[in-house]
Amino acid sequence: MKILLVYFSATGNTAFYARSLASAIAGRGHRCDLLDVEKRFDLRAVWHAAPVVPRYMIEAQARIPLETPVGSLVSSENEIKNEALIEAFDKFDRYIANFDIIGFGSPVYFFEPAAVFSSFIKLIPVQTGKKAFTFATHMEGPVWFRKNIREALEARGFRIIGHADDHIIHTELLPVMPKFIAGEGVQKAYLRYRRPRINKKIKAFLDSVNLVKGAAPDQIQPAEAGPVPQMDQLVGGLVEKALYATLKFSMGSRIIKEKCVKCGLCASSCPMKMIRMDADTGYPVRTSHCMYCLRCINICPVEAVSYAPLSDGRARFRGFEKLEAAGRIPAR
Repeated sequence: MKILLVYFSATGNTAFYARSLASAIAGRGHRCDLLDVEKRFDLRAVWHAAPVVPRYMIEAQARIPLETPVGSLVSSENEIKNEALIEAFDKFDRYIANFDIIGFGSPVYFFEPAAVFSSFIKLIPVQTGKKAFTFATHMEGPVWFRKNIREALEARGFRIIGHADDHIIHTELLPVMPKFIAGEGVQKAYLRYRRPRINKKIKAFLDSVNLVKGAAPDQIQPAEAGPVPQMDQLVGGLVEKALYATLKFSMGSRIIKEKCVKCGLCASSCPMKMIRMDADTGYPVRTSHCMYCLRCINICPVEAVSYAPLSDGRARFRGFEKLEAAGRIPAR
């Protein structure tokens, strides 16, 4: 079989998981290709063509008002007017026709797919029952993520056969943790600990849908997709309330100017292109709440991006390349 994994990854976790999943699939004798949507699509244009504004972005504006409400950035007109974008999705439609199964993966933000990935899904040309599965990386657990992304893909005509998810490096938690607790050495050790467990869960997922060596497309068995368990809903609801209650301590558009070297890395790397370099001062500016993928706060070379004082001088995640010393454990 030929399988394609389509994903968005902000800090590297979902890309790492996609590579692990692809390795396991290839180990079973099937071809598995990877497609990072950010490398093929202008995600700012994607988001504006089919804007998705998750509840937490609205809550953030209500609790920490910024100059430009995110709602004012999007139009109610969702028709694609960008010719380049139309052509890109036409090519994508023709490309996925070459594969038997498509896997769609995203980080989990407040139990939702990344806003830009949800927008991406909304723009995929309608399919006619093409098999697909979903995957995710998270900290607080997926809870409603599986249901939300499943419904979005089913609305585009995909037939969902299953879901897999796991936690790897908690990049959303690191910026509030002291460096002596969550520094690079600890991150390496944690990745070394997590690798075999991640691979074990991937194996269980592939077995659950009968994606085994020698399997043909018509032998894939969709896994049961029951409702979100009541306990998950209860815990998820409590976690969500706690996250909203602490937004003012973790979200904002704070730049520590004394540290900033005006390199522009945060602006050029922002998936939503919500950060710009001020023409007069040269400092980065963000006047709206974004999807808080945490890429800018983790990649800033001088830790000048802080969102809120709670993140000052705390740990950061510099990417999986620096953690490869943890030792590669092949997925089997």
